[in-house]
Amino acid sequence: MRLLRRKSIPSDLPRQVEVIEPDDVPEGAIRIGEEISERIEFSPGKLYVRQIVRPKYRLPEEDNIIISELPSDLIPKCMAGNSLISQFIVDKFYDHIPLYRVQGIFKRSGIDFPKATINGWIRKAAELLSPLYKHIEKKVIQSDYIQADETSIKVLTDKKQGATHLGYFWIYYAPHIKSCLFTYDNSRRSSVPEST
Repeated sequence: MRLLRRKSIPSDLPRQVEVIEPDDVPEGAIRIGEEISERIEFSPGKLYVRQIVRPKYRLPEEDNIIISELPSDLIPKCMAGNSLISQFIVDKFYDHIPLYRVQGIFKRSGIDFPKATINGWIRKAAELLSPLYKHIEKKVIQSDYIQADETSIKVLTDKKQGATHLGYFWIYYAPHIKSCLFTYDNSRRSSVPEST
């Protein structure tokens, strides 16, 4: 079993190599090397390494180095690629699989992603999705007609180890724009939707 640490991508994972050449390399430029970046990616049912090769060029009479930019990532300089982080999000929030189970699934595949690392990836992705959430919130709240309901959920509390309290997910649905908004509150009072 491999517990992944920073920059310790297993060498036995299959590699999918992409070569990204710089645009408009001048004639006579000499290739002097390359930069290789690796991200662990996920394709349903398998992990693989996306290896991005960026050749470097130098013009004979100049000191300038020509190299392509890296494709954008959700989390820059992260060993996890966008597809792997997306899979963790889908597993947790769409398929409702607790993260310790998701971690176990990947552990059986031979890679042990630390829980704190997975939580950090999901937290960063949530921060990046925040503007989208705010946009949906604004559209739903401004709708002429909204359906609302709350559902109870047991929430762990930091006041007492292992103890829970009752909290509520509030769901607001604007049917004419087919958009949902999810919020959390520790109350089911009518003041909660009134203040949303």
